[in-house]
Amino acid sequence: MKVYLLKDVAKLGRKGEIKDVSDGYFKNYLLKNHLAVLATPSIIRQVEEKKQKEEEEKKKEQERINKMAEELKGKTLVFKMKVGEKNQLFEALSSRKILEALGLSGEEKAKIEFNEPIKKIGDYEVFLRLSPHQIVPLKIKVEKED
Repeated sequence: MKVYLLKDVAKLGRKGEIKDVSDGYFKNYLLKNHLAVLATPSIIRQVEEKKQKEEEEKKKEQERINKMAEELKGKTLVFKMKVGEKNQLFEALSSRKILEALGLSGEEKAKIEFNEPIKKIGDYEVFLRLSPHQIVPLKIKVEKED
């Protein structure tokens, strides 16, 4: 018997999934505890449409990330910052400033990973993580502000 899960059920599935269960399990546990309903053809169609729409959105997002990664490859960002003694920066270059320079400040998913903190004038390499599987190396050049 096919059922549509209304809530997460341990060892069975997550909310919104369609699962095959025995008649007795459905009647005596799932239905009684309002955890699932019988999966009608319209519910099955809705779940399939929702799944297909989510896959299309994932594909579009991945295409957007790939395009962005291609544009950023080999890019060097130059930052002019105030410097104190021994070429020490008054403030370390933050990931927020790098994301703003890239125009990605609104991207919650984008994250900058540093090999070392940027606290002096010089050339550095950081990594922009656009997704769990997409990392783009960026070159950073920090110069003295005039």
